[in-house]
Amino acid sequence: PAGDLAPVGDQDFCQHGAFMDRPARGWQSPLLAATTRLDVAPVLTAQSEHGPIQHLPPREPPMKIKRIEHIAIAVKSMAPLKAILEDKLGIKMEYEEELPEYHTKLQMYPVGETYLELLESDRPDTGTSKWIAERGEGLFHICLEVEDIDAAVAELRAKGMTFQQPAPKTGHGGSRIIFLDPKATGGLVIELAELPHGGHGAQAAE
Repeated sequence: PAGDLAPVGDQDFCQHGAFMDRPARGWQSPLLAATTRLDVAPVLTAQSEHGPIQHLPPREPPMKIKRIEHIAIAVKSMAPLKAILEDKLGIKMEYEEELPEYHTKLQMYPVGETYLELLESDRPDTGTSKWIAERGEGLFHICLEVEDIDAAVAELRAKGMTFQQPAPKTGHGGSRIIFLDPKATGGLVIELAELPHGGHGAQAAE
């Protein structure tokens, strides 16, 4: 029957790669055997002298990180850097947006498959202003686009990672975002973002 192994003399090959004496007739090999029928999908089974062994269920696929979505730059005023990007480097702004919830204004400059995001805040108690007060203007964080942010958060929490917020919230261009706790990333500020259908630029321009 399917799953049986042909005898090799008086011995059979065991699952550890060594030969062992073959016991009495009717013994079933402990090797994993694949049985296939025409009307069902292939099924993996295993047998021992104590009966069938259940195999572990397949692992869930890991979260899908699609790209570095943007690199954020915190500034007191966007005008000087905007002039450099547009007039000197020839990078044209794709869209700008105000986020009242964060008291922050942003501008997005596309570079290949990612963006440079300029962030400016008019209040001292925002994340952008606090960063500038502590570290000065310049690189702030990187944003990784994920396919499913809820699944990504669950996976990372299972791996012991912590976050600055309890759950994803609305961010740039209608995306859903969450920040990892810098204490868990060696001080690097990492944002995860799940973009709306059509991309954030299209929604922000509406």
